[in-house]
Amino acid sequence: TSKPNRRWTPPQTNPCPFCGGSGEFREFTAREMMFGLRETFLYRECRGCGSLHLAEVPAELARFYPANYYSFQPAYREKPQRWLVGVKRIITGWVTTSPSPVAARMARSLAYHRWAFLHWMRLSGLGPDARILDLGCGGGILLNRLRSFGFSDLTGADPYAPGEIELPGFRVVRAELAALPGSFDLIMMHHMLEHVADPRQTLALARERLHPDGRILVRLPLAGSAAHQHYGADWFNLDAPRHLAIPSLAGMSRLAERAGLQILHQGFDSLPSGFLMSENYRRNVAGPEVRKPARSSKRRMREYARRCDREDRGDAGVFVLGAG
Repeated sequence: TSKPNRRWTPPQTNPCPFCGGSGEFREFTAREMMFGLRETFLYRECRGCGSLHLAEVPAELARFYPANYYSFQPAYREKPQRWLVGVKRIITGWVTTSPSPVAARMARSLAYHRWAFLHWMRLSGLGPDARILDLGCGGGILLNRLRSFGFSDLTGADPYAPGEIELPGFRVVRAELAALPGSFDLIMMHHMLEHVADPRQTLALARERLHPDGRILVRLPLAGSAAHQHYGADWFNLDAPRHLAIPSLAGMSRLAERAGLQILHQGFDSLPSGFLMSENYRRNVAGPEVRKPARSSKRRMREYARRCDREDRGDAGVFVLGAG
């Protein structure tokens, strides 16, 4: 099942959501495998930029986001110890904003660790005082971790959030971006943009919500990557039908331009788990059927994921965007 059944189709009335092209598309089918439903869905690959999009969004898309969907885990709300937060805040401010090459190296070293968010903050050039919005925040887990490191103005928005949170400097609301007041220094979209059918509109609206010199941080899967080419329709990050639109590098560049934004940073942050799950999907093993992988397999996939990132072939990208 790793090689999708593809064919070129005539020009479509619905253009590519990334480059805007309406020329020929290559069609293929992919299965829902995260929850083992194995329903099939038609995807289209843009001949112009290589990006992917779902041909038709399911009418009942919400049923593919059950209560046990991974991002819906609730955040731990207990207030962390003040003295510890103060210490972490000092360290955080140095790692994320200091011009010191030591701070820069430390931030880069965290890119694949549990404190990767400090690396993302340094890419954005923002410290603990920044006003931050996390779109598609789920239960607010990432925001709560930022809070424990001294970030003090945190908002999460997700129409499907399992619950709302209202604490000093930290809140999660069930809302879309258009319903939020005010502006932000940083708007984060961690594996969120691929879940919307019109990414250009989402980025354009985010641009309107930025403070002057604000930043948008986008992390998402990348079509045309080594993993996508190798696994085809069994690629884990295709995640049918939840991922409605997945850009290639060229598609992401065109999308930013069409939304009035510039790409200030482009990098890769592939996850080894995605490669392991792609191997399972290729063997027709769905998410609920997966057994714990051997340490050797995890180590091999971790090394492969990082090598792909170093060679600019990673299957997930991290972008920092600014107003053009």
